[in-house]
Amino acid sequence: MTECSGLTHEELQALDFNQIDLSEWIGVMVESNLIPESNEDDLSASGRYENSEYRETPTERTLQRTSNAAEGAKAIKKKMNEPLDCSKYPRPQICEFGFTLGSEEGG
Repeated sequence: MTECSGLTHEELQALDFNQIDLSEWIGVMVESNLIPESNEDDLSASGRYENSEYRETPTERTLQRTSNAAEGAKAIKKKMNEPLDCSKYPRPQICEFGFTLGSEEGG
């Protein structure tokens, strides 16, 4: 082959990348150190801000946001197992259907 002009935009768009196995090529790139390792700081753009040393990482933010999720789920589950009191006001909407949850009495 004497000419290697590359692919045109139209030829590139016509390729079905789901049918192309790039694993060997990616392996060579990894072995050659041509694919940089990334960490969450690189992926979260924290290096772009002047106060990046004070910015929480995505992991820290996620842990902070979900720290009470298990306790909240336990509280909801406990409340669901309590007998339902349809005599109190405002009445829970489930009482309008004529049955109660967690008790044997009707509403």
